[in-house]
Amino acid sequence: MHKFEKILIAVALFLLVAIVILTTVVLNTPTKTSLKTNSPEPTATSKSNTNYIQVSNSPTIKPSATPSQPITEKNYTGEYISFNYQSNWNPTKQPLVPGTVKEIINLGIPEDTTDQTITFTPLSMTQLQPDDIRQETNIQIDKQSGKKWIRHGEGYFSYDYYSKDPNTEGSFGIHVTTPDRQADLEKALDKLVSTIKFIK
Repeated sequence: MHKFEKILIAVALFLLVAIVILTTVVLNTPTKTSLKTNSPEPTATSKSNTNYIQVSNSPTIKPSATPSQPITEKNYTGEYISFNYQSNWNPTKQPLVPGTVKEIINLGIPEDTTDQTITFTPLSMTQLQPDDIRQETNIQIDKQSGKKWIRHGEGYFSYDYYSKDPNTEGSFGIHVTTPDRQADLEKALDKLVSTIKFIK
């Protein structure tokens, strides 16, 4: 196993452990816990639609491999959500893990990704906001106000799309991590998000 692969596995395991610990602490704490640092509330209307956080030494964006034929779309319909996705992906429902509720889906993206999940969580968006955000954009997911976070750290890029779960006090989100920034993958995720429909 290459050193880079070991680093990616270590980062992924660290993030998973951090999420489990965070979920346990939040669910067992009687007072509200906020992980948010200096960012607008999702419902704020006086803020700019797009907030950019400067990144020094921004890495170049790597285009994804260009397919020889146009990629068509398919539809995934689960118990709580439906969306369109690229036909070369393979979304699959997964067993629930700590910190998730209702439904968790692995997107089955064939590119080099370490995380690629769609999930519902009992945590609010305020509680979920990480500290490695490099770009934040206001978005809507099936008429629900939300955020798109592009996150970056040593050896990884993450594309996160979150909104309030319309049927609970928790949140809905998409989280995909890659070793470098991939413009085509980001566009595909943006398109998927635009097709999301909450079922119940």
